[in-house]
Order: sequence, then C-alpha cells, then structure tokens
Amino acid sequence: DAFFYLFDKFIDEKSKERGCGRDMKDVYVRLREKVQDFKPNIKFSDLSVATMNKLLEYMSRTMYNDALSKMLTYFKSFIKWAQGRKYAINEEYFSFNPKLPKAKKEVRYLELEELYKIYEMDLPSDSALDRVRDMFVFQCYTALRFSDIKQLKHENIHHDIANDAYSIDLLTEKDDDRINFPLSKRATSIYLKYKDRLYSNDLLFPVISNQKYNKHLKELGKLAELKGEWIDYEYRLTEKIVVKTPKEDLVTHTARRTFIVTAINENVDPTLIALITSHSDLKSMKPYITKNAKGAARVIAALDEADRKIEEKK
Repeated sequence: DAFFYLFDKFIDEKSKERGCGRDMKDVYVRLREKVQDFKPNIKFSDLSVATMNKLLEYMSRTMYNDALSKMLTYFKSFIKWAQGRKYAINEEYFSFNPKLPKAKKEVRYLELEELYKIYEMDLPSDSALDRVRDMFVFQCYTALRFSDIKQLKHENIHHDIANDAYSIDLLTEKDDDRINFPLSKRATSIYLKYKDRLYSNDLLFPVISNQKYNKHLKELGKLAELKGEWIDYEYRLTEKIVVKTPKEDLVTHTARRTFIVTAINENVDPTLIALITSHSDLKSMKPYITKNAKGAARVIAALDEADRKIEEKK
C-alpha cells in the first residue's frame, strides 16, 4: 500500500513541475498502472534484480525497448525520490542496469513536394482539418514543438513595419530557451490568415489536444494520398522486429523533422539550425544529418568524378 501511495504522491509532485505537462503526467500514470498490474502488493524491499528482470519482461509484452528504457528511467526517478524521503530500498535494485538494444528508426519527414501538396489541399474554410493543416505547415516552417505552437500568442509575433517582415520571439515550454528568428514567407502567409482571429488567451491558433491533433494529421495524410512507408527496426528485449509505418500516418513531430532535414539538405550549418530548434546538444542532430540526401548524392558524385579522372588517364 505504501508503495503505490507514494507513487501517487510522486506523480502529484512531478505534475506541478514546469515542463511536465498533461502528456508527461499520463506517462507516469501508465507506468504506475503497469507496475501494479505486474505485482499489486509490491514493496520497496521486493526490488531485487530478479524482480526487475521479471517486470522488464512483463512490460516488454506491449512495449519495444526504447519505450522500456524510458519507463525504467522514470521508474528510477521515482525510486530516487522515495529514497530521498528515507524509505528503505532493496540495495540490489541499484545494480540493475540492463543493456537493451536500441531501435534503428527512420527520420520521418516530408519532402517539400509532399508538404506543398498538403499546403495546397482544398479543405472547407475554417474546418478542423483546415486549422490543423495550417498549424502543421506553420510547424514545418518554424520547427516549433506542439507544446510551443499551442501556447503561441499574437504577442509572440512581431511586425517590422519598415521592411514589412514578421518574426517570432518565444520562450520554449520544454527547455526555457528563448528563440527569435524571422518568419518564412509560407509561415507569414499562415500568420496573416489568423492575425485578426480571436481565440481564448490571445492564442494564435485554437486550442486542441495533442491526441486530436495527431488524429487529424493522419486524416490529412490520407487525403493528401502520401505514398510510401517508413521502415524501423525495433527490439523487444533481444528480438529484432521490422516495423513498417505508412507515410500518410503523420504526427506532430513530423513537422519539426521536416524543418531540420530540409535545412540540412540545403547546406545550412547544423549549429545555426540548433539556434532555431533549441537543440542544446548537437549530438541529437546526428539522425537528421544522416538523412542529408543531397549531401550523400554529392559524396557519390565526387567518387564518380574521381573514377572518371582515373579512367581518362588510362
């Protein structure tokens, strides 16, 4: 009883921390439920390596390794929280350190031709799909996370009257980074469409949940008839599993990835991209750099050119 009572107290405290939104709280709640389903009467003294391995195996029935690793990290934060409040934890727990193979995932982004297809779709004016399409395209040209686009207000957009140009100035929700950069022509056109609309709390776009947003994005992907699929290699403990996802299954983070990969393909320095995307660690940009299709083509072209020169000498 004390274990889950404390887990509830922990979740309550975490949910009040800055940056821990509703979605993050739901993750902790799901973790609590999984642990309770696994062993309803679990105690801190039960947390042996054997018990943790059984919990890991139990959760792997419905989760791949990347999600499992995150859950173990969240579980560890709860245990450290309880330890800080003088609850005795089985010492064996702290030697539990499983090595789980990580997924090899494709970077899910849109080519500009695909994005333009979505932008040009004829949708009923001011319908839910019309508004979601505008928010998504705006994300693609600003790299804003969903947590930031849903808090974006008119006061965050500044108009340089002399040059008739617009810029965005915003403190990001996730990491408290202040981002300030000009709006592209496409993003400006969307802003002007909403400039005189009035939504609650002076928000630029109407309030919508992340779940509904992603649901509508999948509808957009189908209507746009996006072709192809993303292929990921997931792991369930040590078992490798090929997972294929239709490209039409858009999600909010597809927009941010589209911005980054497009900029990299146009030879923009990743350091400069990070100024807009608020990536504090350039290592996190590596997956996007590997999708530099134009850069890869230039490497192959250089090799072909070197071969051509050698052949000419023969």
